[in-house]
Amino acid sequence: RIWLNRQITPQQARSTVPGRCFDGFRRYGDPKLAAAALGVKGTMPGGLDLFSPSPEADLRQAAALPEARLELGTRLLDGYGLAYLHGGGGRHRREAVINYSALMGHAQHDYLALYLFADEVAYLPDLGYPFTWDYRWQWDANLYTHNTVVVDGCAPLMPHQVAPGWASLLGDAGWVQAVAAAHEPYRPHPTSAAEQPPVSRYERLCVLVEESPEQAYLLDLFVVQGGRRHDQSWHSVTREPVLPDLPWSDQPSGTAAGPDVPFGGTYVNRRGQQTQDGLCYITGVKRAPLAEPATLHWDFGLREPVGLRLHVVPVDGPKELIFGGGRSPARPADWRLPYLFVRHESATEGLESRFLTVLEPYRGDATPRITSVQADGGWPLRVRVTRVGAVDEITIRAPAGPEGIRRGEDRVLGISVRTVVQGNAVRQ
Repeated sequence: RIWLNRQITPQQARSTVPGRCFDGFRRYGDPKLAAAALGVKGTMPGGLDLFSPSPEADLRQAAALPEARLELGTRLLDGYGLAYLHGGGGRHRREAVINYSALMGHAQHDYLALYLFADEVAYLPDLGYPFTWDYRWQWDANLYTHNTVVVDGCAPLMPHQVAPGWASLLGDAGWVQAVAAAHEPYRPHPTSAAEQPPVSRYERLCVLVEESPEQAYLLDLFVVQGGRRHDQSWHSVTREPVLPDLPWSDQPSGTAAGPDVPFGGTYVNRRGQQTQDGLCYITGVKRAPLAEPATLHWDFGLREPVGLRLHVVPVDGPKELIFGGGRSPARPADWRLPYLFVRHESATEGLESRFLTVLEPYRGDATPRITSVQADGGWPLRVRVTRVGAVDEITIRAPAGPEGIRRGEDRVLGISVRTVVQGNAVRQ
């Protein structure tokens, strides 16, 4: 990372990567590091010593070896804490990524954040490095501004205070990939973390299903146990999405933290703590009950049709949708990033939530492919995704008792997918 005037630009951050890969190749001789140093365009990294012999010949010779090939596939970077679901090929290569890391140097509250890349497009872009450091914890690094779940409006522990998360399942059947990853960002302690909610399960399960060699969708299931309020956060690009046809109620004032909480103000969260978080910077708020599946549509507004449909399914009873746009106060007043929150809450402790969402990305053809998503059952949870020409039946078995889940425990966990065309199962 390069620091300049208290800011880090993505270009500066990326510029160090080839050079570090070259340093690694020079030290360890790994051909993969040689290939990474040259990059996809085969260009020499900058910043090399002009007064030393050129390493270009050795670098290119190593990068040409068969063992230098950088294979992409469904994989875990377990020491770092990233799970990748990989499918497709060429321009239609796609990956869904779950972040289950806990890195002291990273220091963002993005536990189990989700990212989706397909068709050379980032459909769930992250905020990245803070725009300025002044509002880092309230906005840029805040849990509410990432695609994950917040419990009771509480800030989780810092990354250096928790162990990395863990993956319990990883599978790749060619046309379908699946992963289950969990974390412990909330861990109450009577002296050091008495304000933390008692969360016993914080787990994300994703299934990437190929519809054709060019298209796929992602089923996302986030399961939380503990606390009294669960807020799932979704954002994509700065374009305003088309909201589902629901009885929306405009909030005349305030922010997503409440009608009496001004922009940049504070509020009291469900644990009785005075709080300033991402909700305090989201305005233009409207709310709607969610009793049936609903679809939100982001049109990215590019020269060719590119966008994302978010199919939100209220499993285990109604939820509340909260929509608005937010920004760090360091941004211009007309800068706005739309957010959708799915809220589930209870008056008592021990709330259990299952947030089910199907993400339908597209590029080139904006015609909706998924016509309905239905779900029923406890465990196993049975999800039926009806799309043009086929029905996918996805069964998820991931039960847990009232004590939740723990790292390394023996447990029942499984995912199956079956595709039916005109009444006949064509793949399973």
